[in-house]
Amino acid sequence: MLRVYPQGYGGPFMGGVVLHQQSHPGAGHSMIRDSELEINEEIDASGMTCPLPILHAKKRLDKMTSGQLLRVIATDPGSVSDFASLARRAGHELLESREDTGKFYYLLKKR
Repeated sequence: MLRVYPQGYGGPFMGGVVLHQQSHPGAGHSMIRDSELEINEEIDASGMTCPLPILHAKKRLDKMTSGQLLRVIATDPGSVSDFASLARRAGHELLESREDTGKFYYLLKKR
């Protein structure tokens, strides 16, 4: 698994983003069965507020190839409408959008 920390990241409790490149399916939380999917990238934007979760997702999607899957974990309730809007405007497919114990999980398929 590859972890990428953005410049200025101050550690796991400083609200930075941690990017994970998944080497195997089933490494995330989902109502969709991860065993049936290959999640290519994951962003944990927990603790970040708008617009940071969506900006990190857009940046990562720009580097991905068509058909790849991106999982995003966020804690900002405003991210629900942000990710629906991103998918609609950019043409990506929002396969999952759910909340579980204060965390929001999104699964996007790159157009």
